[in-house]
Amino acid sequence: MTTEAIEKAPGNPVFIDEIHGIIVEPLATLSGLDEVSSEDEIKKNAIRIFNMVTLALTIVGLSRGTPHSLAGSALLLVLAIAQGMVTWIAFALILRGLCRAFGVEGMSWRKSLVLTGLPFTILILQAPISCFSEVLGQAEILLMVIPNLWFLLLEFLSFKVALKASNLKLILLGLTLPPVLALIYGFWMFAVPVLILLQGLAFSY
Repeated sequence: MTTEAIEKAPGNPVFIDEIHGIIVEPLATLSGLDEVSSEDEIKKNAIRIFNMVTLALTIVGLSRGTPHSLAGSALLLVLAIAQGMVTWIAFALILRGLCRAFGVEGMSWRKSLVLTGLPFTILILQAPISCFSEVLGQAEILLMVIPNLWFLLLEFLSFKVALKASNLKLILLGLTLPPVLALIYGFWMFAVPVLILLQGLAFSY
């Protein structure tokens, strides 16, 4: 059992080890979280991951704001958190549903939230890109692809770990899961802001 990536070092917060682990050793980190069977530990993990996801989404939301419009910035912050939370719940529901479909035992609702929630921390990389949007220009769109694809890859790995996927399961996941998850993620992270932008332009005339 490989759990070194998430073991708590003396004097160091666990979440720092998990952020390091999801970047450097994602499979080991996710496997360690998946192997936790104690309900008390799973609950603690869920609370910690919730705080990490909330912090990541808050940073992303703040980076999208502007000092020229506090109301608009507040709306973008709330929207970023709401979109992220809905996306997180959607991933967790899909993971738990697939675990039941494939007969994987021990996948509680809280554990599904833990496994699908940790990859959200990588979205913090969106913040510096958003902060330099005026300097980057059109390059911002291309750079945003990096954290978004990285996030989707980590989510795919969390599904792989949870499902203890065989070659057949991996083939099925490869054919069906990425398009579904990409559509859900793309809608909440991109489509809604575009609609709000269009609505704002409509009211400006």
